[in-house]
Amino acid sequence: MTRIVPLLLILLAALGARALPTLTGPTGLVVLPDALAADAGLRLAGDVAENPGDRGILLRGIVGLPAGEVGVLYGIDDEDMLGINGKFTFPVALLDAEGAMGALYLDADVVTQRCLYLAVTRPGPISVTGGLTWTDVRTVAGSADAVRPYVGAVLILPSGMRVMGEAQAKSSRLEPKAITSLRIAREEGLVTTVVGVTNAVALLGTTEHYLFAGMSLAFGG
Repeated sequence: MTRIVPLLLILLAALGARALPTLTGPTGLVVLPDALAADAGLRLAGDVAENPGDRGILLRGIVGLPAGEVGVLYGIDDEDMLGINGKFTFPVALLDAEGAMGALYLDADVVTQRCLYLAVTRPGPISVTGGLTWTDVRTVAGSADAVRPYVGAVLILPSGMRVMGEAQAKSSRLEPKAITSLRIAREEGLVTTVVGVTNAVALLGTTEHYLFAGMSLAFGG
């Protein structure tokens, strides 16, 4: 039995390793990316989000590549949003972990956000991620940018559920609050359903948390 339990944990980690699209596009935690990439093939995701003062729909598509992924996003709200993203992954042998660097571009009617990030993820039954983002925000009133560190973790439960949490430091140049988010996902075959809460609108922390729920579907891989 003492040998079986660690083997089961390793198996659960492998089964739960299917990367999920974030609300901002790339695969990762909740709105922030990790260092894992989408499986080969296509993954589609859609979420309904009770944004502060409104209800929005976020649609995403990601294609897994041999060493990363590329994706697109379309948000339906008072102001429609378009986004593109890409991620390149590489091993980090010293930490027995995975590394990634990538870019996001999100364009709404009056706000444009550009982001470059670096992330390191150590997979396992409890997967831990640390990273840095550089975010540039441009509006009709001007622009500002900042570098912010973030951390996140994914707990894989024996039931097949995953609990994902994240936090990113606040930058007073960009936002009133730090980003804090939680997401619960359940995977059954190629379909994954999710529910969660976050205070992030795109890549910026706000003063209010809101609920979201949705699902994703994998093709191939």
